[in-house]
Amino acid sequence: MLGDEKNGLSFEITGTKGSLVFDQETLSELSLYVAEGNPQTQGFKRILIGPEHPDYQAFCVSAGHGLGFNDMKAVEIRDLFQGVVHDAPLWPDFRAATQVNIILDCVVESHEKGTWVEVEQYDSRY
Repeated sequence: MLGDEKNGLSFEITGTKGSLVFDQETLSELSLYVAEGNPQTQGFKRILIGPEHPDYQAFCVSAGHGLGFNDMKAVEIRDLFQGVVHDAPLWPDFRAATQVNIILDCVVESHEKGTWVEVEQYDSRY
């Protein structure tokens, strides 16, 4: 039901070959649509995250066990700690953030113009 969201942060990536949906209220699952095969049997597939997926191994003993927000923060802190201690590159970085901002600006421009706009790739040499 619309309006029942408590933490309705989500994203959907849609392309010519399918779609992937993530909703923060259901941290331990993804919805995947693959646009191939018989159209009569196509549809979204629910993928339950489990120990075979990176970063979930320490928290999920088997697929379908819920992963919490605090668990996600523990993974982020681990990644930050390892990056700092080992002087390793961290992701996302400022380059990734800049590209996200470029894309968001293009989304706004596309909406205002009512047409597709070209998304430029951020050139990190400058």
